[in-house]
Amino acid sequence: MKGIVIDKDGTLFDYGYVWGEIISRQVKKGVETFNLKKEDFDALTAKLERIFGVDRYGSKYSDGILFRHDLFPLNFMKILFSCFRYRINPFKMYSVIMEMVRHVSDNIVEDIKDKEFPEIRNIFLALKAHGYKTAIVTNDYLKTTMAFLEKMDIADLVDTIECADTGSKKKPNPEAIRKFARKYSIDEKDIVCIGDTISDMKFSHNAGCGYTVAVLTGSGDEKNLKKHADVVYSRIEDIMNDKVIFS
Repeated sequence: MKGIVIDKDGTLFDYGYVWGEIISRQVKKGVETFNLKKEDFDALTAKLERIFGVDRYGSKYSDGILFRHDLFPLNFMKILFSCFRYRINPFKMYSVIMEMVRHVSDNIVEDIKDKEFPEIRNIFLALKAHGYKTAIVTNDYLKTTMAFLEKMDIADLVDTIECADTGSKKKPNPEAIRKFARKYSIDEKDIVCIGDTISDMKFSHNAGCGYTVAVLTGSGDEKNLKKHADVVYSRIEDIMNDKVIFS
């Protein structure tokens, strides 16, 4: 293996650990605009957190929008049902959700300043020592991605970064992997792809990667990830003992 492509959210770190409080805060801010009584406010807030896929306590739900884009129609119906249940104009709900999505990362540097990612730099140092070219590929935006890489102290160890606003098509379209392969003259069969969602697994397979690794710190959907990955680990630190990656 010569190249390694790694997802960010839910792969380099536990999704709930970082995003639980942030998303909950945005959901609460959005629900406040509906002027509901406290009982309904609490119920709708919890419902929307569940639909998104992560709650204020850091618990993750593998069928949430954040982890299963293919289940969006089902989750859309859940949102629509909530509109009827709490007598909310669906168009206003849509507007509120879009506003939440646009601003969820506004204060990301401040939000993660006290978060710790102690082993990530050591992993990337080991990969570089082993001769790997490394890429971070995420559907997030570059500004947010760089904030995380700098916080983890690995920005200098990543050879390529592909984000939603850097030109490549979003996962599971394999364009980002193929660009990475061409840039460093690596055959896709010599690339390891690591992620936490079914979309990441499809991304790997669509590109023809030689080794697909799933971790459970994102969607946590072990049953379905096992169907698509060559190996499933509890967390990314476990790859340090992987005999394929470090052969």
